[in-house]
Amino acid sequence: LLAVAQQAATPDHSRFVGYPEQDAVNYALKLNLDPAKPGLAGSCVYTFVSEVDDLEFIRLDLLQAEQYQVSFSSMDGTTLSSQSDAVGLMVSLPKAAAKGEEIRFQAHFEGMPADGIYWKKSRYGKPVVYTDHFSTRARGWLPCEDYPGDRASFEIEVTTPGMKNQVACSGVGTQLMGRSDTAVPSSVWVSKTKSDIST
Repeated sequence: LLAVAQQAATPDHSRFVGYPEQDAVNYALKLNLDPAKPGLAGSCVYTFVSEVDDLEFIRLDLLQAEQYQVSFSSMDGTTLSSQSDAVGLMVSLPKAAAKGEEIRFQAHFEGMPADGIYWKKSRYGKPVVYTDHFSTRARGWLPCEDYPGDRASFEIEVTTPGMKNQVACSGVGTQLMGRSDTAVPSSVWVSKTKSDIST
């Protein structure tokens, strides 16, 4: 009796790298989006918790793009330096964080991202903008811990031009907060996750 078995290939987990020294707790996003004009401007307030003593920087995944500018600052507006490596960015903290300490800082971004957010036409020829984060595409526009095993809560505020745009977030409720009928009309939508999710 001859039995032939093929050895299972070793799975490649290189795309799913987590950072055990830190825990992403919350992302609070504010975005200005125009479905008819590719490019975005926005900000994100991050809440992390240090899982080790003397944590000196936060690691964030981000695909670099020449036409996309990203900067970081503390909550009082002090600029935070960041360094690129093979995976993304290392954002230096104002002071080393102790284990269990909560860390808050913010990012500002503007321009045309590398991936993860797309400006297209609907089947009816209308302009739309949407995100697709599978499986690690969130890093194409949002500096984040883009690891499926890491979960955090999200708060999102989206401002769109005009009075007729609609905004929806998968898996979470989206509410129209108000419309500004001014010389440049706009609408503001907010959404918040009901439980922690991966990016």
